[in-house]
Amino acid sequence: ALAFPGVPLGTIINLVEMNEWLAEEGFDTAVAVAATDAPVPTIVVSSPSSSGGRTRSDDCVVDEEVVKRTEEGLKSWVRRVLVELKICPFTKSDRMSGQGLADLGVPVGSIAYRFSGAASDDIP
Repeated sequence: ALAFPGVPLGTIINLVEMNEWLAEEGFDTAVAVAATDAPVPTIVVSSPSSSGGRTRSDDCVVDEEVVKRTEEGLKSWVRRVLVELKICPFTKSDRMSGQGLADLGVPVGSIAYRFSGAASDDIP
């Protein structure tokens, strides 16, 4: 899940709709869903091959290949949507974010990618 504190929910929904459009245009995309009931605007991203009937994370044995494919898909989405389409002017690569904000006291930081086997009902 990608959380976007301070970003309007409408913007999150637009990002998800752009991802759907990219998929319709034949781009290899991850599945992205806006978590409209989350306390912070959030996009839940999953592999296109993952099923809706996943087991809960505490019962789940995660295949390392699934973790790798999911991380690669998410990085690809960040590159295409946030960097190449310039949706986020402060994200210049799939590794670093916050570029151009130093004068506001925001340091450049690494983008962290973490896989979770949690089902969507596990998200608070």
